[in-house]
Amino acid sequence: MGRIGNRDLARLFAQGARRGKAHNMFIEGDVIYSYGHHFPIAMRLPNVRGGYLFTKDRYSHTTAVHKGHVRRAIGDKYVLASTKDLLEVIEMKKGRKR
Repeated sequence: MGRIGNRDLARLFAQGARRGKAHNMFIEGDVIYSYGHHFPIAMRLPNVRGGYLFTKDRYSHTTAVHKGHVRRAIGDKYVLASTKDLLEVIEMKKGRKR
């Protein structure tokens, strides 16, 4: 099976996919990233109003397009957070799994 497009990957993330890769986006667990682990776009977090933390930060034009795909896929079910805060929550969740 060939790679899927970024828009389709965003839809899969919104539908609950825990793994996947597109051109410059990928899903690992409850997080979808743009280009690398340094820029999480969104994270599923059921305890947060709406169910997602979504980055409010900017990085590049392409990442803005990636963010748009994810935002349209998850609708208005998110709370804005900084990339730094998202990365901290990701690390905290990893610590709990150990």
